[in-house]
Amino acid sequence: MAIIAFALHAIGRLDCVGVTDDPAPNTLEKHYESLGNQVDDGRPRRVSSLVVPDAALAEDLASLYFRYMHITFHNIFHRATFIAQVKDSSIPKILFFGVAGLSARYSTHPVFASITPWDRGRPYRDESCMLLAANASVEGDSRAESVYQAIASRMAMLLDLPNLPTESVLEQEINRRVWWSLITTETWSSATQSLPRYIKPRNNVPLPIDERRFASLTYNMPEIQYDSSPGSSPICNFDPHSLVAQMIRLNLLLYDIIVFLNSRVVDTQDEHSVNRSFDHELRHSLDEWADNLPPRLRYSEENVIYWADEGFGAIFITLHINYNHAGQLLFYQNLQSAQEQDAGDDSRQGFAQRCKQHATNLCDLIYEAKWRPDTVVLYPLAGHILCLASTVQIHTLLFGIDDDEIMAAKTRLERNFEMISSMNNYWPMNHMSISRLQHFHNACLRSKDDSFRLDAWMLQFLLGFTQDIKDRDAIWTYGHRALGEFDPLRDLLDI
Repeated sequence: MAIIAFALHAIGRLDCVGVTDDPAPNTLEKHYESLGNQVDDGRPRRVSSLVVPDAALAEDLASLYFRYMHITFHNIFHRATFIAQVKDSSIPKILFFGVAGLSARYSTHPVFASITPWDRGRPYRDESCMLLAANASVEGDSRAESVYQAIASRMAMLLDLPNLPTESVLEQEINRRVWWSLITTETWSSATQSLPRYIKPRNNVPLPIDERRFASLTYNMPEIQYDSSPGSSPICNFDPHSLVAQMIRLNLLLYDIIVFLNSRVVDTQDEHSVNRSFDHELRHSLDEWADNLPPRLRYSEENVIYWADEGFGAIFITLHINYNHAGQLLFYQNLQSAQEQDAGDDSRQGFAQRCKQHATNLCDLIYEAKWRPDTVVLYPLAGHILCLASTVQIHTLLFGIDDDEIMAAKTRLERNFEMISSMNNYWPMNHMSISRLQHFHNACLRSKDDSFRLDAWMLQFLLGFTQDIKDRDAIWTYGHRALGEFDPLRDLLDI
């Protein structure tokens, strides 16, 4: 999901690259019309009442954004500052409308009573060009998202955003969060287009600080100077209790998993080969990430309650959704090999079981999160993630031999469909998830023995979450593909 809101900062700052004496907090005011701008006659020129009829709605839309979207799409704002600027109408319109375009579908305000959730964000989206990538993504326009992502990434590199001089630790931290958000959201957007990332992670850029500390920052706190001596690595010396930092580290691993899956498909078509030890390294890295989590960040009911009480329950849930999604992706390739009679490799059976366990954990924690209003999962990618977890349940229905496991898989499949359908009320892209499940089901009906084989069709199914997909036999037949179809996959490997 693209996080192009940051480009708002960038466009204004590109005018003054190399100039460091301007007060940082005032740059937005110099370049962007605020929500309550004044015209020459002194009268406030506010947003049309047809769009934002009252201040309470504006605050509600901002709060809904932080509840449902900021935790998953990107992490580029300081909540207290953003809400305060909405309240005093000093927030730049372009930022507000970008945020409102995403959050309006969750609102229960009477002004939206006659408007379907899908349509609510479109008037706001038209006012914003910086969060357009996120809006484009959730509506299934992955190409537009990719273009805006590229623009934002170029701006960040031109500004050298993580090293941009600032006057406060708050702005310094926001710049770094924007930088890392560009990298992490590009993991998802590059996967769906099979394109290499624009920004490569730097070991000298510090990871985000603990969310509790970040929430308490103000513009009055001077920036922090980090040790830049040889051998020091801010990305390694991070705060392990930072939920966002842990999410970024997991995302970097997810990108490697995506590259690995692409390499497996390319390997079946030509002599291009990726070291097979990469598979082992990824399994080790995933286990190491989980094993090194501090006790307070490990998944448990006690920790869900703790982080919810701290105001970060949704981020905590998302962290563990992402972990289990990374696990089900990494081990998904073993579902096919484990069912083949000539596999003869007990390790494959074990890896297939790990895929099923990750999918089960993922489903169960989303079910549990539903019972708390501050942790319920409704963000767009959750539908795609549940779609993949549902196919793992289908594998159990097709090849399982334990009656209890089969019954549990059937129950999860039914609940997942209900949850994806409910998410479809908010996000058009989840309609694609339902369609993709149908196409997967059709593939299983035609040939269940090959239905989990990792080929180009399966790769698009696993990663191309914003793209429509056709029936497998309509365009893909295993082992009979023109090599030209794999050029995009090679693009991803060319990094």
